[in-house]
Amino acid sequence: MKKIIIFCLILAIIFCKCNLLKTEYPNPSKNLITFKLNDNFKTNATLSQLGQVQMQMNLFSQETYFTSPDCVNCQIYGTKEDRPFICNKEEYCVEHLQAIGDVDQYFKANGSVIDMNLILDSIEFYLSRGIYVKWISQQQQGKTYQYQGIGLALTNCVQSTFLRSLYNQAKIENFSYSLYYEVDSYNLIVGGYNQSLLAQEFYNLKSVSERRSDPYRIADDLVFADLYFNEQNILKDAQVLLDPTIDGIILPRKLFDQMNNILLTQRKVPDISAFLPEQPGIWSSLNAVPSFQIQFKLDDPDAYSKYLKVNFDALTFNTKNQRGQFTPRISFVNIIDENNQFYNVVRVGKILFQQMMYFKFIQIEDQTQKTEFRGLAPMIKIQQK
Repeated sequence: MKKIIIFCLILAIIFCKCNLLKTEYPNPSKNLITFKLNDNFKTNATLSQLGQVQMQMNLFSQETYFTSPDCVNCQIYGTKEDRPFICNKEEYCVEHLQAIGDVDQYFKANGSVIDMNLILDSIEFYLSRGIYVKWISQQQQGKTYQYQGIGLALTNCVQSTFLRSLYNQAKIENFSYSLYYEVDSYNLIVGGYNQSLLAQEFYNLKSVSERRSDPYRIADDLVFADLYFNEQNILKDAQVLLDPTIDGIILPRKLFDQMNNILLTQRKVPDISAFLPEQPGIWSSLNAVPSFQIQFKLDDPDAYSKYLKVNFDALTFNTKNQRGQFTPRISFVNIIDENNQFYNVVRVGKILFQQMMYFKFIQIEDQTQKTEFRGLAPMIKIQQK
């Protein structure tokens, strides 16, 4: 009997220790708001005199902003289809204070702070501390300015003004969002996640701790991973940015030669069009096309594994053209910082969100107790085109 009691006590101690060590995230909330976004990560909004417009959402900015007719140089970097927004008190829009901020990774704005009524994908709420843009400064060349945008950035230091407005109006219970792609649209769930879609629990991703300058200033959104092409390692400790505005995987240009050598060694070079940095080849048969793997590093101290391996098989990793031929969903770019050093930054887009759910959560009780969680979870099979 004593042996049984001692054994039970040992199990209880181990169980308690695991619960204390495990990185925690909240249970699914009852107050969830789901937004549908297109492939460009835009959603529909109703803006008084403008009627229905598409607003760009951005995971890497905290600002929600609208462009004033007074912004002369906005027309230079925008498009002909863009229209400015007029802030009228009669339509519950109040302009006050001066403001300056990064509206996205590419533009810094000067203007005013505004509070206004907003209907976003049929959800009505009052936005506090938006930016009314009256002048922009370009921070990276060759980029198009979006006239309206919604920032979703969440870190211990930065909280999205959009999410804070929803939280203060009790429309959501915590600062969190989840994201996945289904059929022909992104599903952004603000305030939590849909547990019924998960095949496993969330894995806590290991974040890059060092501060970055241009072009990736928000280091908190970079996570560590190892990359494999046709099951051969091509890069260790890559810094990965999950970016829903792109389709496939954007790789550093320096990886091209290594990947080309793998195809030559394995005798799997394309038979329709050559494998080139500008065009990654065309194959006639799905049986011969390459595959790709990303092995994310985890930050759970008690995890069974230190990695989460995401496999992109031949069907997932390649697109099919009208002739029934296949091309990998990759491209190559040179990314160089201000010290002329190459970044090992890899951008991964829709190809990942089609099979994994991304979840981000922060909780700040005081300045000394902060919880920050960013994770991926495999989803059950959902319909995709």
